Amino acid sequence: MQKTSIFLSAFFLSLSSYAVTPDLGVYLRAGSGSNAAGGAQECISNKGSGGNEFRLGNECGIYGEFGIGATLLKAENERAPFWRLFTNFAFAYNNRTDWEGNNPNNWVLREVYTEGGRVDGLDFTAWAGKRFYRWGDVHMNDFYPVNFSGPGGGIGGLHFGKGVLSFAVIQNAQSDEINGATGQVTRVGNAAKSTLHVRYDDMPTAFGVLSLWAVAGTTPSTKTTATPETNYKAATGGFLAARLSSALTEKTRNEFGLAFGQSIMSNMGSSGDLVKDCDTATDASCNVTGSSRVRAWNSVVYEGESWSVAGALMFDELSKGTSADSRVRWTSAGVRPTYWITEHISLAGQAGISNVVDESDGLGARNLWRVTIAPQISMSKGYFARPVIRAYYSRTQWNESNQISAAGTSAAADKSIDSLGFQTEVWF
Repeated sequence: MQKTSIFLSAFFLSLSSYAVTPDLGVYLRAGSGSNAAGGAQECISNKGSGGNEFRLGNECGIYGEFGIGATLLKAENERAPFWRLFTNFAFAYNNRTDWEGNNPNNWVLREVYTEGGRVDGLDFTAWAGKRFYRWGDVHMNDFYPVNFSGPGGGIGGLHFGKGVLSFAVIQNAQSDEINGATGQVTRVGNAAKSTLHVRYDDMPTAFGVLSLWAVAGTTPSTKTTATPETNYKAATGGFLAARLSSALTEKTRNEFGLAFGQSIMSNMGSSGDLVKDCDTATDASCNVTGSSRVRAWNSVVYEGESWSVAGALMFDELSKGTSADSRVRWTSAGVRPTYWITEHISLAGQAGISNVVDESDGLGARNLWRVTIAPQISMSKGYFARPVIRAYYSRTQWNESNQISAAGTSAAADKSIDSLGFQTEVWF
């Protein structure tokens, strides 16, 4: 923390020496609550689902991001030259004591890159470094359906037809075995998963604004340095996604997305590197080249005079490519209505159900339900209005097949848990 403070002080001091404009962006949520048994709040999600479904009332502790940047050259218009620097630090704490330690892993560097372009008559931008490279989230579930964030570089802002074209290369060098061992030391060093991205965004259609995303990925052929050796084969994979953002009515915004990933891209992310060179029909670490995933999502937000309502639907099915017990399916539906008593005072509710079926665990359908109610006070009116301060009561239930999701909590032997507490959330 002390090193981070020194860095921030030096950063802003250096900006004062130049004719640059500092930029600051913040996301923060902080809450404190308890369970019905008298202990600290415990957050439970359906194992095998993505993100944090029905997040209201199920966000433990503190999480934040501090985005710090500088505009080195301000664009006079959207087609004029510009240069900017951006960094983003994320942090997380349990928020259970007055003084929470000096663990450096609580602070992580999420982004650091420069971006600029449209110089010398060239109608494109360029970036290099490490950055978020993703589409927007399904907010209610704190889940990014398409997320390839990481180190790399690319060009963008290419106006082509009715849309905007961009290209990027993202590389994740972890030397982890897909669906297996982690931290492998290999003959090629830190074996990397490299991905080439082609995006076509902001294309107007009769049904809304369409965005397309295509990715080709590759991992190397190598072997471990330790004995006995583990051999890894070169592997490739592909990913395709489409997103349609539309106005269903004057007060209703909707986003529908569909994605497909194959082989090493079936995880729909930049992580995951090594594929074992083996023929074991039941080993997902070597049969990943036969794996595939289909994902669909729909997110809608209605903003009325007295009501704000958000809804989310999720479907995700992974086929591991093994000969048996190959599929994992996740489906989810949730709604969050908010009634505005005044411009600043509201009452939010939330209800959702999640279902996960993993053929390999033999548990059958694992269900989870959550219901939350939260009186709120906010700076302005609207579903996304922040800052907000809220109190909440949340009840999470699950079926007998899903007690695995409560493992390690005070409710491990039960089928429900109650949570109540306070939370603030802000972004700008």
